[in-house]
Amino acid sequence: MIEKKLNTVLAGVLIGTFLPLISFYGIYHWLTHTLTLQEFVARLVRSDLQTNIYIWALIPVFIVFGVFYHKTWDYGLKGILMPTFVYMILMVIFSF
Repeated sequence: MIEKKLNTVLAGVLIGTFLPLISFYGIYHWLTHTLTLQEFVARLVRSDLQTNIYIWALIPVFIVFGVFYHKTWDYGLKGILMPTFVYMILMVIFSF
């Protein structure tokens, strides 16, 4: 039952899109309790930690990718890869 729901391109796209955002928000709450989200991002940019934090926010996607790969849910994998590549390309563009 769960395989039919998660082994779709749409489910993979949703997981690949929202899991890094949720992870980043979790990192934000874990690292700071006094800064707003805008101040936190500004501080990351000033201290050259921006790329590192974005990579840490993508790690849960790679874990889900590994689970989908192990279960051979190919359609879900295709969906996860699409937003992940977009995030990686944007990270490379904004790093320079």
